[in-house]
Amino acid sequence: MSDDGWMPIETAPRTGQEIQAAIPIYNGWRIDIAWWCFDKHAKKPRPYWVTNRWCHMTSYDRAAQPTHWRPLPAPPAEGE
Repeated sequence: MSDDGWMPIETAPRTGQEIQAAIPIYNGWRIDIAWWCFDKHAKKPRPYWVTNRWCHMTSYDRAAQPTHWRPLPAPPAEGE
């Protein structure tokens, strides 16, 4: 694990649990929520990482797969 908490995507949980994912794009990085998809009916390659972007519209962009991940932060405590 790096000092900032990012880990190689190969170590991410593949249980459907949401993670924070770093996805390389043409001008840097996109940070997004992602989860592992086992969709047996999906076109190749499968399985793959699915991201949640554009106001909760799911993206199945297999070309832009994450290379690093870290757990989602805990939500704020009640009353904060």
